[in-house]
Amino acid sequence: MVQQADNDRLKEALGHYKAGRLDKARAVYLAMLSQQPELVEAMQMLGIIAYQTREYDRAIGYFQQVISIKPDWPETYNRGLASGNREK
Repeated sequence: MVQQADNDRLKEALGHYKAGRLDKARAVYLAMLSQQPELVEAMQMLGIIAYQTREYDRAIGYFQQVISIKPDWPETYNRGLASGNREK
């Protein structure tokens, strides 16, 4: 369950993400994971950022972790997992 402090940090990171500051967003999400290694909301966003920065193997790893922790969480599937749509 996400606590209010986590919610605030998730909002902060999402603000960085939406503004295109992917490195700052990544840093906030990684800091959150260091304190809560199974925080799927942060893990999923790290997967999305990795996918957008063409770190496909890393993205797949994050998505697989989310699925292993919370297999019935529909957000993982709705966001579109890193798939065969890799640019060369």
